[in-house]
Amino acid sequence: MNNDLYDDLYNKICNFLLNAEKENITAGSVIYKGIEDNPWITKKELKNIIRQAVAFAEEHSSHKKTLSDILVEFEISYKTVCSLRKIGAVKINKEGPLNSNQIQKNINALKGKLNKGSALLKKNVAVLYEKLLLGVNQVSISKLTWKDPLASQVISDDSALVQQLPDRQKELFMKPKDDIVPSSLPQIIRDKCNEFVEDFVNEDMDILPRQLKHDGSWKEPDEKLTEIASGILHALNDAWNNPAFSPEFAKLQSEGTYVTNVVVPAIRASLKDLPFGKSTFVSTAEHQVLPVQIDEVKDGQEDGPILCLW
Repeated sequence: MNNDLYDDLYNKICNFLLNAEKENITAGSVIYKGIEDNPWITKKELKNIIRQAVAFAEEHSSHKKTLSDILVEFEISYKTVCSLRKIGAVKINKEGPLNSNQIQKNINALKGKLNKGSALLKKNVAVLYEKLLLGVNQVSISKLTWKDPLASQVISDDSALVQQLPDRQKELFMKPKDDIVPSSLPQIIRDKCNEFVEDFVNEDMDILPRQLKHDGSWKEPDEKLTEIASGILHALNDAWNNPAFSPEFAKLQSEGTYVTNVVVPAIRASLKDLPFGKSTFVSTAEHQVLPVQIDEVKDGQEDGPILCLW
């Protein structure tokens, strides 16, 4: 764990120990705070950070017995939190790292794909697949970690696997990337960027307007309202004509995709020309129903995005 992440997690746990209600300070809650945004942290690293945070908190808190119990109960609480995470009872904000079994399965799947490709593709591409398969077979799977792209079936262009390819096969491997990315940026674009940097002025933040208020009346004339309505319908027209949102594929899209490509453009069209200046932006946040609120939630209600205008 690098120093920045270490410091962030240490500060997070210290803040929790000093500010949380006494009844909420347990070994389990502290461990959860530790893995919430750092699911890949090792048990040893986590325990070390918690030990230091507890030592600091004991000097500034009257709950010394509660704090000392955290280290005493660490082992059993760690097992409990990890098992709850594995069965999905405890959610974390990031996907956890691959374990050795998952890495083994991924490597086997990659070998299968390369083997199949070498048998079905044209000769020059088949040779590339054969060379890559030979290289993967020589990789020590036990030395791979979740940080290695190969562990996720990704053959990176800067990996030793690719760098050791013969020139012809290496060129063939890099061809898709070279075809996508132009070899150079047009000079006119370079000039435009330089012009922007030279002419950029850091303006003061606009003062939020106060002339708008909710009084049940329209703020724009009919002509402007018609223009705004046309903009909203135009945004919806673009979305509904997108094959990704056709009846066949719409149900496959995530809520985030729908919000980004349908809801947000419609909101922007609605807010066009309002006297907010540069003082607003549209933000999305994920709403999560807490377990303790389950009984109060209506049937069928699920977690979902919330849109906020600032």
